[in-house]
Amino acid sequence: MDRSSTSSGSSPCSSPMPSSAPESGASPMETRRSKGQKAALWILFAAAILAVPAVAWVRSSPEPPVLFELPEFHLVDQAGRPFDRQAMLGEVWIVDFIYTRCAGSCPMLTQRMREAKARLDATPEGRRVRLLSITVDPTTDTPERLADYARKWAGDDGRWIFATGEKAAVEAAVIQGFKTAMGPVPQGAEVPQGFDILHGKRLVLVDPKARIRGYYEATPEGLDALVAAARRLADSGGA
Repeated sequence: MDRSSTSSGSSPCSSPMPSSAPESGASPMETRRSKGQKAALWILFAAAILAVPAVAWVRSSPEPPVLFELPEFHLVDQAGRPFDRQAMLGEVWIVDFIYTRCAGSCPMLTQRMREAKARLDATPEGRRVRLLSITVDPTTDTPERLADYARKWAGDDGRWIFATGEKAAVEAAVIQGFKTAMGPVPQGAEVPQGFDILHGKRLVLVDPKARIRGYYEATPEGLDALVAAARRLADSGGA
């Protein structure tokens, strides 16, 4: 609660409350009734005061800081249409990095993205948030392959984009743009089949001005924080 509001002469905290003393000449029954009424007034008054900090805290929750501004990049989506920085302007985005033949973290990341979408769908501001999955294996993940993957995971409302492109363009977008790791597993490293590409495992929050506002772990706690931050950005316009 804002302390300055409690010091104002017009604040409820400084308003005189009814006296607890009975009026002169009142009967014992009237006195008890008066005391009961005034006790009820005090309870209502205290409940109202206690509710104010909670409401103020929710409304004043800070928005995530601006970390980086995305540079221009040029990819294509699962329908083969151009997808670039310009396409992200005006909307809040949650972004992850996957490849369709990955048998390790990618299914988990995609599941987290689907969970985020389901939770965002529950509120009007959440439904203004979009999702973007960028493949780190553009040689294999053609638009057609990503379209198949999208049908399995994303639904058909058009809010979740899957992007690919020329390898150099994807690397530029992922590494220079989103400041996220991408590259082959070092030679000689013993990894299970399907683990031959290194990539970032955090979810990235981007505001309507194409600015990165946070990196979130793909954990239940990280998802809670990400969904809350995305809703705040969508509600405020990402200022």
